[in-house]
Amino acid sequence: MRNVRHGSIQSAVRKAITVSGGLECASDDLGMSIANLSRASSDDEDRPGGLGVNHLHRLGRILPTAAVPIAQHFAHLSGGFYQPCPEWRCVGL
Repeated sequence: MRNVRHGSIQSAVRKAITVSGGLECASDDLGMSIANLSRASSDDEDRPGGLGVNHLHRLGRILPTAAVPIAQHFAHLSGGFYQPCPEWRCVGL
């Protein structure tokens, strides 16, 4: 994978992929080829759409820790921060 700009959505997606065990594990979980996942997570002018929220959602459902970098990214964009909820307080959310 190529380098991406710190603080970009591609950076957050890369962190989610890394937390998921890397490209091979994440591509297996998502049912995508490694090449397609790598390209979707790059900062590429030819593919401005990126990975897509449905794939990110699926990866977060499979491995909740993969959702953390994405939550942190959007929390930062909104002027806030991500604070994980202790499991005992999140029951029923």
